[in-house]
Amino acid sequence: MPYYGVFVNNGESGGGTNDHRLLAGRSEANQHPATAVSVAPITLINADASTLQATLEKLAGLGGAEEINPLAAVPVGAFKAVAFRPDGQIEPADHDNPAHLSRLAGITLGSSIAGETARVRVDGQISFNGWSWTPGTPVFVGKNGDLTQMPPATGFVQHIGFAIGSDAMLVQIDTPIRRS
Repeated sequence: MPYYGVFVNNGESGGGTNDHRLLAGRSEANQHPATAVSVAPITLINADASTLQATLEKLAGLGGAEEINPLAAVPVGAFKAVAFRPDGQIEPADHDNPAHLSRLAGITLGSSIAGETARVRVDGQISFNGWSWTPGTPVFVGKNGDLTQMPPATGFVQHIGFAIGSDAMLVQIDTPIRRS
């Protein structure tokens, strides 16, 4: 008796949203923006048990992704907010750059040079002993990838998370607010 699985198609990044959860079961959700992996409508295929198991493990990994690994377009420092460019690569996010509105990727976990794969936290806890946050206070995108607890006075306001300790924050990307 054949087993059935789903077909996962790697595709182009569409970007434009900050919902980093896989929107399974919704026909309009054909792409997971945080991973730039397109998920085709469920297609039944004949497969053996090992193929089915591998497919299910791949899908399980997409749904709970807290870290992504895009290419850096330019050098990016550690613990910086980054935004997707139209080509799917990342660069330091800046609240004054209108191109970064609704394209926030997350926070880098290490430094990357141009053309290198970066480690980017999109959701969950992150710690860095160089921070001195006020716990319980929101964290926003500042200039050139910097993180700040003061909402910017110009550009757009992008909440990226909140401090849970003096050197730790919970990354929770929210919808940006455009200033008029």
